[in-house]
Amino acid sequence: MRSSSFPLVLATAAAFSFPAAAPALRRRPPRLSLLYAEEDKAFPPSNEEIDVEKEPLKKEEPFWVYLVGKPGELDADLRLLGTSRRRILEAVSLAAVIALAGDFLGMTSALLSAAPDQARTLRLDSYYGVRGLRRYVDDEERLEFLYPEPWLADRDVYLSRRQSPEEAFLSSKKKSSAPLVAFRRRRENVSVVKSEVLPGFSLRKTLGDPSTAARRLLDLSVAPPTSGKTATLLDAQETRNGYYQFDFTVQLPSGDVFHNLAVVAERGGTQLYTLTILCPEAAFTPAQELIFRQVADSFKLL
Repeated sequence: MRSSSFPLVLATAAAFSFPAAAPALRRRPPRLSLLYAEEDKAFPPSNEEIDVEKEPLKKEEPFWVYLVGKPGELDADLRLLGTSRRRILEAVSLAAVIALAGDFLGMTSALLSAAPDQARTLRLDSYYGVRGLRRYVDDEERLEFLYPEPWLADRDVYLSRRQSPEEAFLSSKKKSSAPLVAFRRRRENVSVVKSEVLPGFSLRKTLGDPSTAARRLLDLSVAPPTSGKTATLLDAQETRNGYYQFDFTVQLPSGDVFHNLAVVAERGGTQLYTLTILCPEAAFTPAQELIFRQVADSFKLL
């Protein structure tokens, strides 16, 4: 009796002293199960033995609930902050308009460059660059042309044009052919010069065909014999709108060589306009040539 009751005493003491160990102690051999059946009733299952899988699972909320909360919670939170959805939408809309109007990070230019023909038809390129070019429009002289967007207006040319009549008369004695406008970047520039000619002037009748007119321009104005310059005519042609377009290089006495594109147009037989694009020959790459020819082709008297 003593040997058979001794395990019962040990099991009882362990169960009361170590509740977590009770499940392991109750896994008795089959031959002792009947002997300890009555004792098992005194030891109900502990919390660790409850089958959690039988408990009902809570329904997970949709992902958007974690972002904006349940219906009404977002509006309540915004009211606590002194704002509302409408105010946030108005602020975002205003910021977008300001960003587009100011060409923030070039986003407006990028959008217009996706449809360049429509942007130029609407003359939006007068305010924003379209594929690297902007439009200059002179309402006073009634002319326009494209120029590379990074180029800046020549300050001296701009100020000389804003002179009073007295100042303009005095400066005209020093510079008889001051440009109307000029844009530049380092040694590259584009400018427009206006000249008064005798009534009845005509490009073809007065100057001859494009090649003859180009040679007269180079010999008399660009590189006269006493200037020390050497001009080489590369091409001369007449455009569809009746303008003359010249392609030539000029070597200075210093040895520097510049590539030039010039467009000559007349108005009313009394005014002669010349657009000239100048670039160092070393910088006249195929990519630059493509841009400069777009500038030359865009020149127009309105």
